[in-house]
Amino acid sequence: MVLHTAISNGAWNTWKETTQFIVDSYHYINHCVNDYLCHKWCNPAPLNGSASNLVVVEHDINGNANYK
Repeated sequence: MVLHTAISNGAWNTWKETTQFIVDSYHYINHCVNDYLCHKWCNPAPLNGSASNLVVVEHDINGNANYK
């Protein structure tokens, strides 16, 4: 609801460059499937490098990269 409110009142235009909403995986899996805004801006483990403290690449013994 916070994200939807910020978008509807225009505040998101100011915040979107410096703000990210991180939600738990339960919320993301059960709610965000049908909610584009939530899916785009509230990913608990984004793979675009925007949350490097949450998602890291680790290599297995064969040198294959895996997200952790």
